[in-house]
Amino acid sequence: MPEFIPESMPMLQWFLIVCGAVFSPGPNNITAMNKARLGGYRGALPLICGCVTGFFLVLLLCALFNYTLEGIIPNVKKYLAFLGALYMVWMALKPFLFKKKHKDIDSNTLKKQDKELFAIGFLMQFINPKVILYGLSLMSTMVLPYVNSIYPLLFICVIWTFTSVASLNCWALGGALFQKFFAKYEMGVNVFMGVLLFYCAASILSI
Repeated sequence: MPEFIPESMPMLQWFLIVCGAVFSPGPNNITAMNKARLGGYRGALPLICGCVTGFFLVLLLCALFNYTLEGIIPNVKKYLAFLGALYMVWMALKPFLFKKKHKDIDSNTLKKQDKELFAIGFLMQFINPKVILYGLSLMSTMVLPYVNSIYPLLFICVIWTFTSVASLNCWALGGALFQKFFAKYEMGVNVFMGVLLFYCAASILSI
């Protein structure tokens, strides 16, 4: 453990809670898996990068403005929850509302799609109260009482973000590895993924 992390900080407990939270099914993981299922692992990478960038920024904001955000979040939580749940419902219904057209895609279109996926992944972190509340609660109870400078906070945010990177990649690789199976049973998989996304929407609204 780096010297600037106090020995009194419950680092092991914090890390176990973080791993349990980021690797469990949630909007980020399910969306990454769904994108990899539809477009392969390469197709999910821009979304993963957007999620990770937004996640790191949310953690920094939670660390730097913890007390201010604790006062603001309760007032806007229901609006964030509604937007996050609405996006999850849209993702669940999209395969049934629009039929996929197979056509050749040029490099410019791919670059445009990559930018759009990055933006979606990034913005998802700011309309998902689960991420914000999770960041605030762990920061306020297990991090900030033990550290008093920017360097340990940055270190903790980086470790936290790396666990998110590992989780998103595991879920996306799962979607990519079973791509042929998913394609063979597309209707059943779409229904199953839809149910998971509806579950994510419900969990966001229940926070």
